Amino acid sequence: MVRMSQTMKGKRGNNLCLWMVFCVFGFSLMLGCATTPKTLKTETTSNIKKLGVVAFLRDNELKVFDHTEVSKKTYGGFIFGAIGGALEGIAIAVETNIRIRSSLGGDPNILIKELGEYHINEILGGKLADKLSEKYVIVNTDRFVNELRETKKGQKLKIEDYLDVCRKCEADTMLKVDFDYGLAAYAREKASAAMIANISVYDVATKTLLMKKEIVSDNYFKRSRVIPDFAANGAELYKKDILEALNTLSVIVARDFGLNVAMPQVDQMSRAKKGFGDFPDEVTTISVTCNKPYKIEQDCSIWGGAKRTIKIKERKIRVAGSDDGMIILVMDKPFADDESVFACFELVREELLSKGISVVKVVKMVTRGKVRGCILQLDGDGYSILKSYSVD
Repeated sequence: MVRMSQTMKGKRGNNLCLWMVFCVFGFSLMLGCATTPKTLKTETTSNIKKLGVVAFLRDNELKVFDHTEVSKKTYGGFIFGAIGGALEGIAIAVETNIRIRSSLGGDPNILIKELGEYHINEILGGKLADKLSEKYVIVNTDRFVNELRETKKGQKLKIEDYLDVCRKCEADTMLKVDFDYGLAAYAREKASAAMIANISVYDVATKTLLMKKEIVSDNYFKRSRVIPDFAANGAELYKKDILEALNTLSVIVARDFGLNVAMPQVDQMSRAKKGFGDFPDEVTTISVTCNKPYKIEQDCSIWGGAKRTIKIKERKIRVAGSDDGMIILVMDKPFADDESVFACFELVREELLSKGISVVKVVKMVTRGKVRGCILQLDGDGYSILKSYSVD
């Protein structure tokens, strides 16, 4: 009887644990479903009348952004325990530093000196207001924001402070843009002028967060140079390139607000190389399924890969996508060579870029050294766009 009682207690304990796990899992799912959207709904933009724009630099210093992706590498040091892992960390840090210095091609302080008092904050605010004023009444928040900063000098301003400013200005919606600017450094390319901006949109009356996203400008605009070129003639080329990045960012924001603004045309220097050499990530084609390394639920076949055929500029391309449209499998006809697959990738990439969607990661699918397709990770739903190009 004692044994039976202990067993029953054990079963009750196990059932209780399972119930707790189920509740935690369900709660996590609910939280996941409540994530803030990265785009504004049409019904939201149609209700906006007066828009308060608050744009500011997080830090006045020019930044160097590490876009080398060296930190994603592994030398297998973890196999040898803590010491091996520590040595691997040191090796990765050293390689990152070498790659960044090579990409920059000079001392960032030289560029900082040439830039002097460069008022990039006012420039971005002006570009945003200029584009958004085509559809909305733009409320000038500058005076109230400056007064707020004087009043709370030395204190960290909260989102409620900015919302109060917009309320005083009688704006119904607030666009808040806080950003850093500087140089993006790469593993195998020269540096590019770049910005990283956090975009937030709030309903002023209810303080509801309507949209939140991060925009990394060199996903859309990239022009390769080294610091001596950027700094020459009073940083003439840097100012030119960062204005291009600013303009691109303002266009992306305007498109989020429902304006039909074309993406700027970027010259050949900012495009990907004419081959897959700059994309180190790869998987063997035979290891790819519709469930790994990514879940590709739309138009995917375990036997043939991408099932949907689209046509861009008279070229047929096979594609498949994830449920949220942010992962895309791109393939050419069977047994196509690397150049042909890359041409398909370029067409897809450029078409998505023209619609405000950028490719943030490329994973090659390789068979015996030959690229048979690629998996693209996007910063938005690109698959819905591609499906509109479908052919029989």
